[in-house]
Amino acid sequence: MKIFLLLTLSTLFMQIVWSQGYIDLKKKKVRKDLLKYTKKQNFKTVLEEHDDKIVFLIRDSSIRPLDQIIYFDEKGKCKQEVRKFDCDSCGQKYLAKVLGIKSYKWKKVGSNQYYSTFALKRLLTEKTGIDGSHTFTVDRLNLNRKEYKEAIGAK
Repeated sequence: MKIFLLLTLSTLFMQIVWSQGYIDLKKKKVRKDLLKYTKKQNFKTVLEEHDDKIVFLIRDSSIRPLDQIIYFDEKGKCKQEVRKFDCDSCGQKYLAKVLGIKSYKWKKVGSNQYYSTFALKRLLTEKTGIDGSHTFTVDRLNLNRKEYKEAIGAK
């Protein structure tokens, strides 16, 4: 029973985490979505708003901790999302789920970076901390087609 509950919570956690893609959304919309999520899930969370970012932390005993920081450009649109997981398997599940989204057509470049299609203009970077944590950063790319092709090694 405990294993079933743990698997169910882990699956729910991964669905929740990926369902929040904020690149190019306005700060007001991101804040509204996070508050709606908090109310719906009833997890203990911390939400801090700053001029250039929103920090969202899940700190609930029923689920693994998650740190999420959403950065905004000078126009108030999301330019970067950072998610930090405290366990290796959580990070690997997240990476597999993201890379499995067919519309992005992720292309691995180097040991820890993935580029989406040129049209979607996303860069996913994975970092593993010495403490075993996994951090994933999704950036909005501002590359022209030539720069994009050079970055992914295309001719």
